[in-house]
Amino acid sequence: MIETIIDLCTEYAGWLQLIAISSLIMLAISLSLLPYLVARLPVDHFCQQSRSQHPITSQQVLLRILRNLLGLILLFAGLLMLLLPGQGLLTLVLSLLLLDYPQKKKIERSLLQQKAIFNGLNWLRKKAKVAAFKRP
Repeated sequence: MIETIIDLCTEYAGWLQLIAISSLIMLAISLSLLPYLVARLPVDHFCQQSRSQHPITSQQVLLRILRNLLGLILLFAGLLMLLLPGQGLLTLVLSLLLLDYPQKKKIERSLLQQKAIFNGLNWLRKKAKVAAFKRP
């Protein structure tokens, strides 16, 4: 069994190196993007009941499409990293922040009920010198 694994590793050494490098890149992206995204949210982001009903521009539509595309890529990468080397859970959390999906606000609020998560988000905001979130 171990010999088979060693043979597979030597046969696919190039792919394993590519996966390891990709994993490190995704880790860097996740660690740098998460604080930036958390700091850009408004203080009352989690208190708002729904999105505003203002008409959206074509630029906003394009940005939303790009954000969701990036979220899908990160979701796929995070799922892969659960099985392969990398920060799978962190990448999945980042992808869920970026994606638009039904019941997103409800899920966010239930996560924020956990004191550690709420305090962690406010710690990131404090480091960015931004006011803390209001509790939903």
